[in-house]
Amino acid sequence: MDIYPNVVIADIEIEVPEEKTAQSIAFPKESQALITEVNQIIAEMQKEGLIEELLEKNIEEAKVGDIDSRSTLQIYGPLFLKGALTTIGVAFVCVIAKNLE
Repeated sequence: MDIYPNVVIADIEIEVPEEKTAQSIAFPKESQALITEVNQIIAEMQKEGLIEELLEKNIEEAKVGDIDSRSTLQIYGPLFLKGALTTIGVAFVCVIAKNLE
């Protein structure tokens, strides 16, 4: 059964040096004009050195984001607790309302 009949997967191998990363972009099948435009933009960015600049900037921003040493529970625990209490409160109100009928 073909769930996505308009999607084609290209089974290709791309050799990427260890120090580099590989990226991919998905396009609709009949979008040659868009593909051409994106390829031109990428070529211009490579020529101007913008891709390396953006990559370095993103790596630095990611490193800064890693400074937070709190655990996931410390960060999101209060939100989970608030959600659980809200759910219990709504359930309690529904049970009371149902019993009043």
